[in-house]
Amino acid sequence: MSTRAAAQHKPRPVCAPAAGVAIARYAGVGVGVLKARATTGNNAEPECHFRGPGVSVVVNIDSSPQPYQRLERTIDEDGQQFSTVRNFAPPVTVPKLGLDAAWVPDQSQLLTTDGRSLLTITVAWRGEKRARQIALATLVARRYLGKPIPKGAVPTGEV
Repeated sequence: MSTRAAAQHKPRPVCAPAAGVAIARYAGVGVGVLKARATTGNNAEPECHFRGPGVSVVVNIDSSPQPYQRLERTIDEDGQQFSTVRNFAPPVTVPKLGLDAAWVPDQSQLLTTDGRSLLTITVAWRGEKRARQIALATLVARRYLGKPIPKGAVPTGEV
């Protein structure tokens, strides 16, 4: 494997410094005030908690097989309505992000994938409108997404 190929497959840090800087700048808090803590999510996958005054962003990096298919299934299932009265807001498409992306309003989560991992970015930002929360989550996602793998391709190691 060439050095360039090895660099492309090198795992990204769970608490990407560029994501922390982007969060601090967009939320208007000092970079030194924002704290990042790497942990494991309830899905047993790596997760980073970024916390600052009034803002919290959690990035979960799920590298289980078939991230694109799982993303699409999650979007479909979250948008299903089984009664005549909708009791929840359906997912909102986020264009031009990864292979596909959606904001799940009831959970304040952005879901996206580059074909290698399924990113779930949860935003808790007191007093901010949904559009700004989506913009922040999108900004963070761009710090984690790699070059997209075509939807039909299977990354090495997956069957």
